[in-house]
Amino acid sequence: VDSPDIQRYVERIAAPLIEQAQEDRPGVNYRFTVLDDPAQVNAFAAPGGFLYVYSGLIITAEDEAELAGVLAHEIGHIVGRHSANQLASQFGLQLISAIALGEDASEHAVDIANITAQLSSARFSRDDERQADRYGLHYVVESGYDPRGLVRFFEKIGALESGGRTS
Repeated sequence: VDSPDIQRYVERIAAPLIEQAQEDRPGVNYRFTVLDDPAQVNAFAAPGGFLYVYSGLIITAEDEAELAGVLAHEIGHIVGRHSANQLASQFGLQLISAIALGEDASEHAVDIANITAQLSSARFSRDDERQADRYGLHYVVESGYDPRGLVRFFEKIGALESGGRTS
């Protein structure tokens, strides 16, 4: 999204969540990117602290607590290293290491495209999801956001996935 205001909005909401996450996994430099797709109500986390939020998620969230809940959940995936573990098992540690260390990306362009596609549609194990939920809930509560926002938003997602209405 080509809007510094939207980018700052997401970063402002995420800032206290990141502060809490640093206690569980210090040293991660979290970077958020808002992707312009109003039809996509989703977010995903990538290894190394990269988080991607679709504009559809921001539009669908009725308040900051709902958005904070989703961001906290995705931060929980980074703290739990879920994306990194999943990608390493599918693409190999050598490729992941090369990308993380900033080696010549042109040599890995096809692999990077595959990884991006994999991350945007990643399906974590139930254990990974539960762990991300636990981290996310902790970060939301400690940051002063209403923890019911996360529950409300997941209910909306469930309604959308089953073809129901969200309001």
